[in-house]
Amino acid sequence: MGISPDGKVLVNTSETTNMAHFIDTSTRKIVDSVLVDARPRFATFKQDGSELWVSSEVGGTVSVIDPVKHAVRQKIEFKITGMRPEPIQPVGINITRDGKTGFVALGPANHIAVVDGVTHQVIKYLLVGQRALAIGNPFGFSSTLTTGIVSALGRTVQTSENTFIDEAIQTDASINRGNSGGPLLDSHGQVIGINSAIYAPNGTTAGIGFAIPINTARRVAEDLIKYGRVRRATLGAEGRALWPGLAEALKLNVQQGILIERVEPGGAAAAAGIRGGNKSMVAGLQELRIGGDVLIAVDGKAITNQMDLNLMLNRSQPGNSVTLTIVRDGKQINIPVKLGEG
Repeated sequence: MGISPDGKVLVNTSETTNMAHFIDTSTRKIVDSVLVDARPRFATFKQDGSELWVSSEVGGTVSVIDPVKHAVRQKIEFKITGMRPEPIQPVGINITRDGKTGFVALGPANHIAVVDGVTHQVIKYLLVGQRALAIGNPFGFSSTLTTGIVSALGRTVQTSENTFIDEAIQTDASINRGNSGGPLLDSHGQVIGINSAIYAPNGTTAGIGFAIPINTARRVAEDLIKYGRVRRATLGAEGRALWPGLAEALKLNVQQGILIERVEPGGAAAAAGIRGGNKSMVAGLQELRIGGDVLIAVDGKAITNQMDLNLMLNRSQPGNSVTLTIVRDGKQINIPVKLGEG
């Protein structure tokens, strides 16, 4: 499922009919359908709304669709030399905000295909097991080079209570204090990430390091150059994750979600009519604002805690439109929201 940047069109995929259905969000009616390869799974729009990419589980392709003419422009095919005979399955799509680069996660081996967003040709594959080289100044020893492999892709690494690295590259190349900010390279000398964190139970490397993907670093750099700051999408609402005891005490008909406690005046949530709490209570030695909406999904994807919401916001940009599914007075309601900037 995907939604257009202006929030007017929802695309739903059907495994039974091999169709991508274009749905008018105001009438909730199908306005057109496009035939794609068997068992379509994910649909992602470019940020400017000029293209829709739809992945197919069978056949291992991504169809590039014209969202105005509702026709397939091109198909992106994936072939990895020497890979085991299991079929390649696109299991996720991410397109940079400028639309120039696409990243397609491929299963079952958890590879990443880097795709030119204009020509739709595969530029390269980022593979688990490929060589990785880290450069930095560990413990003050400048220009140190260490080597290893890419151990995993697409990690979500929480670095503090409120910060995290999304889609991190995991490597066993030795990374220590002083490596942060240095490049992580592939064997061709191309920068694939920025070294940022380690798992260090004893304060030194344990063979588990993490790098911010280069596409994320590029987006940050572009924002700094163009705006002088990093632009981040905001919802303009605060809340906390439900737990079973709280849901039971409030007599809610859902067990998971985020209880909206406060809505920022003039923010995106307030403009969409999202409601915060209107009275206080104490639960588990915590003071809560209750009586507000309960957020349970964004664009059809379940939201169970603050991290889920933070990831959604991190993967969006200011001005994007999303559909929030909330529970209000025991009823589920879908509300379109145009995200703000923070």
